Amino acid sequence: MSFLNKLFGGPEPTPEEKEQRQRLRRFETLRDEGLRARQAGALPHAAACLEEALRLNDDLATAGHLAEVCLLQGDDAGALPLLRRLAAAEPDNVEVALLLSQSLTRTGAPDEALSVANALVAAHPDEVRARYVLALAERAAGNLFGAIAALTQALAAHPDYATARRLRTEILLDMGQGREALADTQTLTADAPDDETCLLLHARALAAAGSTDDALTTAERLRALNPFHREAVLLLGSLYDAAHRHELALALYDEAIGLMPDFAEAYERRGRLKMQLHDAAGAADDLKQALALSPEAAGRIDGTFSNN
Repeated sequence: MSFLNKLFGGPEPTPEEKEQRQRLRRFETLRDEGLRARQAGALPHAAACLEEALRLNDDLATAGHLAEVCLLQGDDAGALPLLRRLAAAEPDNVEVALLLSQSLTRTGAPDEALSVANALVAAHPDEVRARYVLALAERAAGNLFGAIAALTQALAAHPDYATARRLRTEILLDMGQGREALADTQTLTADAPDDETCLLLHARALAAAGSTDDALTTAERLRALNPFHREAVLLLGSLYDAAHRHELALALYDEAIGLMPDFAEAYERRGRLKMQLHDAAGAADDLKQALALSPEAAGRIDGTFSNN
């Protein structure tokens, strides 16, 4: 019997009550440890602590913390059941609905993502992020025109919504609409002239619109800003190759491979170019290296080279 129980004559806790108090203390310890680990960036440890805490006490706030940690780790599959539970408990929570729709899209459930996003747009027509996640779901469902419409509505309300403009650019490029995409990339690069994502999109749009020299200039500028930008290397190499500037392309791939020896696609591209230049031995060597680094490259190579 505790001191207070002795003093005031209170009842002795039952074994069940003692166990419940111990579970609660253990839950609080694990939850707090998980939150500290989250703040420190130790995400796997944070997830383990919060998962165990939830097993001890099915607490909604803790479920929210665990969903956040899962998303920070890129674990949409782990976050999804937690987000569904949070959305059911808080149907008017815009932030949860936004996260749920995006996770559904990323986990290959575009129809459910569309349902969540459309409901969010209906309930909050002035929330431009709702139209952005609707566009993501429309794109995943294969409805590119629906995605463009949602993004255009978002940009009409907020022209400075750069994330929506970048997504619209990507979709337009996927549709082969280079000139239409160029209008967006000109805005993006004017607002953020050194942004690598915007510069890459602008170079792609210029190339798709037939402005090859400007595309080369933009891609070269991007690579000067970041010599390790792999997509810039591949785009620039394609542009050099299309312009029959093979020596520049070879030098580009040589330099990129020197900086990034694990760059399988650079080996593959250099091998293709060597084959065009009748260097079969060099092409075969590059093919073997590309396959060693990335076995899935075999599907792309498709018998172009000799593998002897």
